[in-house]
Order: sequence, then C-alpha cells, then structure tokens
Amino acid sequence: MKKSVYSIVLMDDVVTAIDEMAYQYKASRSNLINQILADHVSLATPEKRMREVFVSLKDLMSDTFQFQFQPSDSILTLHSPLQYKYRPTIRYSVELGRSSEAVMGKLKIVFRTQSPKLISYLAEFYRILILLEKQYLEGAHKADIGYLLEDGRFTRDLMLPTDKESLSDQELGSALAAYIQLMDAMIKVYFATLESPDVAKLESLYKHYVKKNSILI
Repeated sequence: MKKSVYSIVLMDDVVTAIDEMAYQYKASRSNLINQILADHVSLATPEKRMREVFVSLKDLMSDTFQFQFQPSDSILTLHSPLQYKYRPTIRYSVELGRSSEAVMGKLKIVFRTQSPKLISYLAEFYRILILLEKQYLEGAHKADIGYLLEDGRFTRDLMLPTDKESLSDQELGSALAAYIQLMDAMIKVYFATLESPDVAKLESLYKHYVKKNSILI
C-alpha cells in the first residue's frame, strides 16, 4: 500500500499516550496511528495481514517448534533442536515483505555453530536441497528462486505460485508451515545419516511435499 505524508492536528495528551503505546509495542508513532485508524475503518494493512499469517502458522506448528518474540510484525522466528553433537539449535526466520511480483519474503535457516565440519555438512545438505528444488519446482513460480549460503547461514526466497496473484492469510500460513516442516524433517534425516547421506529418503520427503501441497512457495 502506498504511503504519503499528511499534516494533522492532535492534542498533546493524545500524542503522549500514543508515544507510550508505540514504545510498548516497539512501533513508530506513525505506524501505530496508521494501524489504529486502519482498524477503526476495517482496513487490512500489510502489518495486520502479516500478523494474521503468523497466527495461522503458529497454530499449525506450536506443538513441535519454539517461537521467539520479534519486535517486528514482518518477522517470525522458530527454533527446533537437532540430535547432533552439542545439540545445536536450528533457527528458522520468516521475513515477509514483497520485493518483487514473484517474491513475497525470505526464509533464513541458521545454525548457532562455529564448527567448520558442521558448516561443511550444512553446505552439502543445501546443495542437495537446491538440486531437488530445481527438479521438482520447475515452472511452479513466476521467477527463479534466489538462494544465498554464507558461513552456514542459508537464505531462500519465498515465492508466489504462478497461478496465484495473492494468497489468503490462512493459505499463506499453511504454506509456510508445510515448507518449514519439510525443511526440518529433511535436515534431521540428513544428520541421522551423515556418513552416508540417504539422498533417496530426502527426495522421497520432497516428492511427498510437492504431491501433498497445492501451494508451493
């Protein structure tokens, strides 16, 4: 939604109360006033839509993932334990916000580790994942998926399907949940067979995901 600058006259006491509320919610004064007015006229802002998407996602995943509070409506972070030496935690960070007609956000996967060996294992996993996605998601999106791998940190574009101009909050929440659950399952299968990675099992999981879900992001 386009934003413009407007001049309005408010009582000082109103501004003081707004600023206190904005501080509490870690929002700017302008964003909070915009949200209050949008709610009053029943207008769904991008921030409100993102909150609804994340509520839907959390409802589907609250039993298996730990959620971390974020000071932004556009970011949600989830944690999942990994059965490996020192029990590293997998952190999935969903950042919503369309950067193009095809990309509606990013998924970042981070392992809190400085182990060169573990980082090497992760690089191989992501190489396998990208090959599978190029094979099974061909033509599913309006553009090629963007990937970035840096020191064990993996970032993947979240895409809009070719046959969808927009998704409902529930559809998007469900699609995000399905993809994150897939990633978590694949990572854990991979680490369970590190000495001889079960690539066939990883492919089977991915094929099942594609077959089961009508919205592929």
